[in-house]
Amino acid sequence: MRYACQPKTITGKRGAVLLFALLVLSQVIVSSVGLGTLILNAIQQARYIDESIAAYYAAETGAEEALYELRREHRLPEQRLNPQLVENSATWTRLVSPTEPTLTFDLARDSFVEIDLFDPDKPSEALAPPNDIASILLTWPENTCQSGACPHLVASLVAWDPLNFNTWSEEASSVQRVSASFSGLTLSNLSDRQHRLRLRAEDGDFRQLTVAALNGVGNQALIPGRAVIRVSGQYGGAVQTIQVRAPRHAPLSSIFDFAIFSECSVVKGFPIRCP
Repeated sequence: MRYACQPKTITGKRGAVLLFALLVLSQVIVSSVGLGTLILNAIQQARYIDESIAAYYAAETGAEEALYELRREHRLPEQRLNPQLVENSATWTRLVSPTEPTLTFDLARDSFVEIDLFDPDKPSEALAPPNDIASILLTWPENTCQSGACPHLVASLVAWDPLNFNTWSEEASSVQRVSASFSGLTLSNLSDRQHRLRLRAEDGDFRQLTVAALNGVGNQALIPGRAVIRVSGQYGGAVQTIQVRAPRHAPLSSIFDFAIFSECSVVKGFPIRCP
């Protein structure tokens, strides 16, 4: 007896291998795209960092040139609104302001800050309204006193008559010493003379000390004698900005706050001579 072989029929499993291959291929493609994106982002970030470094040094070039004009040539730096080219093809622009609305800084113990309340280019001329200065408002945070210890702020004002620049009046000069436990200090009656303000911290540090000027009608006035220099450097698609805030004239050293009294010579390198 002969039996005929019937082919075995597989039902419900047609295309399974093809579907599995498509799934594996899609996973490979997604992984490749993700990895490629990460690599491209890393390359782009590296390029941005390189461009940012070049842009920063371009901005620093404009700031250093401004400081050279300010300190060596004793004049207000010029504005550079047109891009200035550097050797590496980077550019920089510069904005300069001769005044500043308010000053906020940290004053360490036994250090000082000098603020000119007159136009350094015209020291013998009074400031015109609305930038005439009638009073100075000094403020600091309430938590300046720590553990019962309160630093003191010494505010010294030196004044002279703008119409007679070579005459100094001792009566018009004053020194005030105030504890940090107070909410602030106001120096008034400044409108008829030119003044230079010196602030010094004693017995501790003053953090976030703010200096504001008020004119004759009580509105805020701009503080002269300051140079605010803002330099922007650009290279490729990166832009870096540097801001410099400095007095127009370099202050005197704090060594002049102290005096040495001796009957003998205190000059180093020479024999001691006493009268």
